[in-house]
Amino acid sequence: SSDELLASHRWRRACDCIWSDVPYGVEVRRSSLERSYPAGLKPFFTNMLKVDEVAVDEVCSRLAALAGEQSEVAAANLRRSYAALGDLLATCELELREKLRAALREEVLRIPGCLGV
Repeated sequence: SSDELLASHRWRRACDCIWSDVPYGVEVRRSSLERSYPAGLKPFFTNMLKVDEVAVDEVCSRLAALAGEQSEVAAANLRRSYAALGDLLATCELELREKLRAALREEVLRIPGCLGV
């Protein structure tokens, strides 16, 4: 409906967004822009508008939300999310990579069935 379309395209502050949609399709406090805009616009959002590429606290909250669902679909999404995080870790800046790795190690210990990052 037009109301749903308007709701999905509302204005957001840069601090309420992140670029990366990891874990895919799960949002807790911040909205992901990656699935709504072409990849070519990433530098505009991250460099010009100062949207974070990824936010460690948001990623951990999203992983915890997925882990709390206790379903086969959520478990599959969680496995895919850790694979996507591996790809993200390979491309992000060293400081962010280390923060994300440290947070993920702690988070994985709280998520049953996950072996680690």
